[in-house]
Amino acid sequence: VLANQGTINITGSGTGPVLINDADTTIGYKSGSHHVDASSSTIEITEDALTWGASAALSLNTSGTVAITPYGADFSSALSTSEITFSSDVSGLTIGKATSADGAGDAAVTLGAAMIAGPITVYGGALSINATLTATSSNINLHASGNVTQTAAITADGLGLHGSGSFTLTN
Repeated sequence: VLANQGTINITGSGTGPVLINDADTTIGYKSGSHHVDASSSTIEITEDALTWGASAALSLNTSGTVAITPYGADFSSALSTSEITFSSDVSGLTIGKATSADGAGDAAVTLGAAMIAGPITVYGGALSINATLTATSSNINLHASGNVTQTAAITADGLGLHGSGSFTLTN
């Protein structure tokens, strides 16, 4: 799905996962494309679960913001962004929403690598930071109702730790 501006909404019904099939999927702009090689679109993916095919990958390329949120109050299963590549010009990233970290049915979120040119906000049950997470000239806010662990660097102007979770940040 390519667009140079405007909002790109991919919204499920809350009854089944959004499937990223066995291919590379690009949303926003595609480098080298003769049609859309830049985008300022806001990208919003809303569904209770994302499912990945065996060799699937998702590229979210925009200078706008990106939000991956559940359709209902919480993701219905654990969410991993490890298969997602975010372009370095994404101006803000939100994973989950406030009800995703309120202690009632909160799913785990595993964060893959992301270098975002703005703030990063993550809501979930247990949070695992398994690759470098960077908010250039901005803040990272982690909202958790479960344990938060880190195995890779976090780089930001400020780090907010919110919720009832236990935060073990050692890298």
